[in-house]
Amino acid sequence: MLLGRRKAIEVHCWGGLGSQLFALALIHDLKLRFPSRESTLVLHSSGVTKRAPEITILPFVTNFIVVDDYSPPGQSGGFSTGRRFIRLLLRRITARSGLIANANTDIEFRKIRPWVRQIRGHYSRRTISIPFLINLESFLKNRPEGATPPSMGITIHYRLGDLLYLAEKAPVNDNRLAAEILRVQKSYPGKISLFSDSAQVASGLLLKHGIDCDITNSNLETIDVINSARTSGYFVGTSSKISYWVICLRNLGGSQISASMPSSDSPNLSPLIGIDASKQINYY
Repeated sequence: MLLGRRKAIEVHCWGGLGSQLFALALIHDLKLRFPSRESTLVLHSSGVTKRAPEITILPFVTNFIVVDDYSPPGQSGGFSTGRRFIRLLLRRITARSGLIANANTDIEFRKIRPWVRQIRGHYSRRTISIPFLINLESFLKNRPEGATPPSMGITIHYRLGDLLYLAEKAPVNDNRLAAEILRVQKSYPGKISLFSDSAQVASGLLLKHGIDCDITNSNLETIDVINSARTSGYFVGTSSKISYWVICLRNLGGSQISASMPSSDSPNLSPLIGIDASKQINYY
């Protein structure tokens, strides 16, 4: 037990900035729960596309390591069936002992034992603590890049990227998204700013529905996209962790969230911001 307390807790993360922020929020809460333990953020580059360690620009990210384990599609970089079986068996044994844990929900977080060594998961269905959000908002307010004054217009975050060619996943249908934007536009007739990981494609899809978007800032860093979207008059998001963080920050002030999200994201957003706040969102 004493050895377990001395060793840092490894919080493993796969994914882009949205996933990395969830891992960082977990580390914040681990420090409060286990004040005698340090935590190390382990950023994996593996995924459908190679992931960059974007989170390291935040000043409160101190202990982290980057693991370059990305293999391009079609290249073998995995383990044999036998080795995978042994790894799975070992993981089950260590999970039962409490040395490895998940923390994707509040219930799983409460079950973490004091001697845990590794935590793995997506961490995106836990309640995000207010102190962490305040720290993040403070960083964003003082960041010059991408910081814009509050706008009465509409900001859209349209997640496309690898969803355009993945067989098992698909982006939000442009017909549904466009219908919601047109509905919102009646109350927010200002400029429509569009951010996307495939800005030209996203702009073309919406233009088919008569929605002319401004994509002049499409090259902003992802953290600055969050910064811009959190202060706009109205936010229309899609199924992405970046949109989730925008919602969390827009909810921080305690006023109306003024946002729309796909109906399929309701079960994911309720744990993050609470049921009452989630009811403020227009689900399309």
